[in-house]
Amino acid sequence: HLLHAESLRLHYALTLEQWYKNFKEHVEEIEQMFDQRFVRMWGLYLQGCAASFRVSGLDIHQLLFSKGLNNQLPLTFAHLYR
Repeated sequence: HLLHAESLRLHYALTLEQWYKNFKEHVEEIEQMFDQRFVRMWGLYLQGCAASFRVSGLDIHQLLFSKGLNNQLPLTFAHLYR
């Protein structure tokens, strides 16, 4: 049974932007392990994915299922933010 569905599109865009920031902060170390082509491709990939989640139809969802009926879960997720 599907209990909850949530779009994490903008959350994932933020995640990718942070990954890119971390990537740029460590680019010198990465360049020692990989060639310039890899560094350029990976940077483009991270930035391109972040942009796609922000401005295109690209989306990612988190689904919560239960095995059988489950009426014990709270109706909202407010308890997680207390």
